[in-house]
Amino acid sequence: MRRAAIFMSMLAMLLSLFGCGKKAHINTDFPSPVPLPEGETLTALHLTRQGMRGGMYYIMSVEGEEIFFKITNLIHYDKKYRFTAHKRVLENEISTICSTKDTAALRAIEEVLVDCGTVGWDGFNEEISRPGVADSGDIYNVYLQFSGGSSVSVYGYDIFPDRFMEMHRRIAKIIDHTVNMQ
Repeated sequence: MRRAAIFMSMLAMLLSLFGCGKKAHINTDFPSPVPLPEGETLTALHLTRQGMRGGMYYIMSVEGEEIFFKITNLIHYDKKYRFTAHKRVLENEISTICSTKDTAALRAIEEVLVDCGTVGWDGFNEEISRPGVADSGDIYNVYLQFSGGSSVSVYGYDIFPDRFMEMHRRIAKIIDHTVNMQ
């Protein structure tokens, strides 16, 4: 009996060191829905979520009547490439890039942003330190730019605004569908 208890506590300690069984920390201070800035439309999106196994980056840019979408596995990004998704593929990058004049995906993304309250997250920049944990945790970044020049910037490490995971999943699904239809 004592051996089993010792084994279970050692197993729990090992699992916590590698991030297994950890729960996402959620900050519930944010209301939803939150509208886009009045009279403005989304012109650019950069959405990342990366864990120990890497992650996908979703980029959308409106240039004139064209809407460009890029999905990439790029581990590190450089801000100068953020809004030129269709123009540049970096060395060692696996990417899918497409463009369309159909605004359906853009409007669907805007709807998700409003529904999840994403515009209200502007300035969220929080981290949770987990001493002794061997994995890299979950790092994410959201950057939105609007037609009137306003923007939203969100960053976090192991703590998420409420509904972040839902927003990420829904936008990834829209972009994946759009790219695969082209």
